[in-house]
Amino acid sequence: MITAKLPSVSILIPCHNSERWLGEALSSALAQTHPPLEVIVADDGSTDRSVAIAASFAPRVCLIRRPHCGGGAARNLLLEKARGDWLQFLDADDYLLPDKISRQLEAAQTQGADVVYSPMLIRDEQRGTETLYQGASGDPVVDYIRWGPFQTSAMLWRRESLLTVGGWKLDQPVCQEHELILRLLRCGARFTCWPEAHTVYRQNHASSVSRRRPLDTIRQRMALTDELEHWLITQGRLCRKLRRELFIARMESARSSFPLDAVYARRLHRQALRAGWFFCVRSAALPLRYRLALALVGLDGAERLAAVWRRWATVGMKFLG
Repeated sequence: MITAKLPSVSILIPCHNSERWLGEALSSALAQTHPPLEVIVADDGSTDRSVAIAASFAPRVCLIRRPHCGGGAARNLLLEKARGDWLQFLDADDYLLPDKISRQLEAAQTQGADVVYSPMLIRDEQRGTETLYQGASGDPVVDYIRWGPFQTSAMLWRRESLLTVGGWKLDQPVCQEHELILRLLRCGARFTCWPEAHTVYRQNHASSVSRRRPLDTIRQRMALTDELEHWLITQGRLCRKLRRELFIARMESARSSFPLDAVYARRLHRQALRAGWFFCVRSAALPLRYRLALALVGLDGAERLAAVWRRWATVGMKFLG
């Protein structure tokens, strides 16, 4: 009897000063119901106990040490060393539920995919709560514009696909996975969405770049969105549905950036309108009264009215309290 060979999976963990969480990440990697071919930690110049913790899992875990060069460089080193057909990148402060890899491999084989993405559970360490982050339509282009659930640890990647596009971009300051995903989309990689959440993402880094400099993150997101739009135009794929999604994404970003850089927000507003005016949209950031204000008095007026509404809501809550 001939038994089909199961795909091999490398679990790859970049680590920098993650002593608090690394042990749980490694335990979750080794507890997968689809046993990994290898688990490799690339320690990126840690100065805490991360190296000792990783070494304590030998020989089931391979440890590579290097001077601090950043997450992109650590992931590329792991990509170079990996031998598996499929790659599971796992940030050292995240962890996996036992069926994560087996379920996503099933989806990859059924759908003939190169990349599988899924929802994730967001764990708030301060409150001790977990929230399901869904945000996926199943259409990778729509999900990209919406900045959907493309979180590194929640994905499964075919190794050859990542090698084809050259791995992670070293000088990408934020949105690293989205920059990589855009290159994969443009080269024709096949994406599929598996609707179950088997990754736990810890939301505990108040010092992360995206939290310390939110405007930088918005600018990077919009720059990548512009690149996607240009590619869609060249491919003849920019349909009305996608133009609506681009309008929503740019308006949401305009609202988020307005208190930080009103000039940039106005530019995003003008860019959104170039895709067309879409009044009937679903977005928590664009409620009906805001859309009405936007149509009547423009971005600046709508934002002034929104500030008044927020003050009224605050006063009302204090009165009721």
